[in-house]
Amino acid sequence: MREAAAAHGISDSLWSARVNRGWAPARAVTQPVQKAKLYTVNGITASRALHAKRLSIEPQTIAKRLLRGFSMRVALTQLPPRVSTRPKRAGRAARNLEAGKWRPPVD
Repeated sequence: MREAAAAHGISDSLWSARVNRGWAPARAVTQPVQKAKLYTVNGITASRALHAKRLSIEPQTIAKRLLRGFSMRVALTQLPPRVSTRPKRAGRAARNLEAGKWRPPVD
């Protein structure tokens, strides 16, 4: 079977992965390999995976943005949400505790 897979352009690792996922060996040999869809953004044509690698973005992030209706250009160029570096302000109870003003609740 592996020889037949090689004749159809299927690598050993792809054939094994398909069979391990439960594909019939005949289908694993004859099913053509899917070609990656190419996207052109800012004059660069590449697959989603290559765009992700080039921009250091997780491929899942791009996929989620596309599912939310973003264009490929926006999915690749949107900045991540801002994360504040300022420490959060303590609540009134914490400030009172630090100031020595805390009193236990009266029952």
